[in-house]
Amino acid sequence: MALLAAVATLELLGLSSNVPRGVGPRLAPPTAPAPPAAPQHTYERLLRASGLVRREDGRVILPPADLRAALAALHLDGTRPPAPDPPGPPRPLDFLPASLQEPLGAVDVSALVDAALPRVLQQHPAFCAMAEALLEDGFYETVYWGVEPRDEAAVGFPQLCVRFVAVVFVLEELLALERTQHLELARRYEALYADRRHGAAGAPRRRPVREALLDFFLAVKGESVLASINCFERMRRLAASPDSAAKRQAVRSLSGLLNAIMALNIVEAVVANLSFARWPENARAGVALLLTQSGHFREDLSQDLSYDWFALYLVWNACFVWPAHAPDMMCFAMLLTPSIACGSPSLFQYNRAHSLFWVVRATQLTKRQHYASTAETRQPAQWIRADGATPQDRQPLTTRMSKLTGAQGEQLAARAGVDISGSRVWYRFVVEILPTQLASFLQVYRAMPKGSSFGKLRLLTEEMP
Repeated sequence: MALLAAVATLELLGLSSNVPRGVGPRLAPPTAPAPPAAPQHTYERLLRASGLVRREDGRVILPPADLRAALAALHLDGTRPPAPDPPGPPRPLDFLPASLQEPLGAVDVSALVDAALPRVLQQHPAFCAMAEALLEDGFYETVYWGVEPRDEAAVGFPQLCVRFVAVVFVLEELLALERTQHLELARRYEALYADRRHGAAGAPRRRPVREALLDFFLAVKGESVLASINCFERMRRLAASPDSAAKRQAVRSLSGLLNAIMALNIVEAVVANLSFARWPENARAGVALLLTQSGHFREDLSQDLSYDWFALYLVWNACFVWPAHAPDMMCFAMLLTPSIACGSPSLFQYNRAHSLFWVVRATQLTKRQHYASTAETRQPAQWIRADGATPQDRQPLTTRMSKLTGAQGEQLAARAGVDISGSRVWYRFVVEILPTQLASFLQVYRAMPKGSSFGKLRLLTEEMP
């Protein structure tokens, strides 16, 4: 009865594909847009609408101030973190490439802007459709980051584009680091996070329910990605040991854990889509990912992952995180970073785990700074908005694009012999998928190192097995 009540609640909340949605400003009704035929033309129009400045010699140069802002958003602006846990010397940032260390110079991002990013739109038609929707009837002019109603502190679309490119550049530089350096960077973030968490423990906060829910989902995401990094690190260590039956079994076990963690991440996002976000068609795409997920990992950290699954995951996730609560669009930028979006699907999960961990921890650190500075006042929420959006459809771009991701999800599921069309998919989600994922969560949690028996997960250290 409880499960039936849950399904009925989903229907009452408007989670059926037949429920009409509001129409946002300057956008046509939210039917699935057809992928455009000329991604290069779309990209050129988008580039003209951006705040990127091209010099007379044709180059696009990123000034030091924009690069510094991106590093600050990622909490990589040269500040030294506290001693890590377990205690030890502070971990400096000397392993970062020279391009990300002071004194910062201007950076030529012409290759990124003129070749790499257009390739993302060419390879992923859904991203190109999203760009077309932004350009339609000048909709991009209404887009900003800030509070409602729009005030003088709002960050407009041209500024958002510059920040997006700056963050993508930084992420590309970080992804190019050695794997041991990726782990070092993760440990630095954990040290900062532990310090800010203890420092903010007693700070009074009054947060809107929506903000509290977002913080909860962000915390869950951070811990699950930390668990993925632990699995990859254990697998990396196994690769150095001689071949044996025990080693092969350990790799299979870690492969199962990694796939279980990814499934838990998807379930968390589907629940968010079905609750406070209210984008059931995007949630449908998430269910398709859950029901078609496969692909074993190898000891070199690569995975047998189908391109169709990988492509759907990117656009499904991008659709959801577009209105993220950060003026630097870090979550969105991460998914469109060319090394990820145009890279090999076999390395996607590894690159995603580390880049998402950087973004999640940086976002949590920034939010804690904000809460500490506004502890006595209830601040209005800030996120990517559009002037004139209605309460029934706060994010018209996501509402429209979710029709495309939902259709793409149905196609992926159909190729695997699974039908996710119609409202019965939500019954299946509640009755079949959620109980399975609860058991999976307990399995993953037990397998991870923790500060105590039921405490926060810990990142592996050199001393941990």
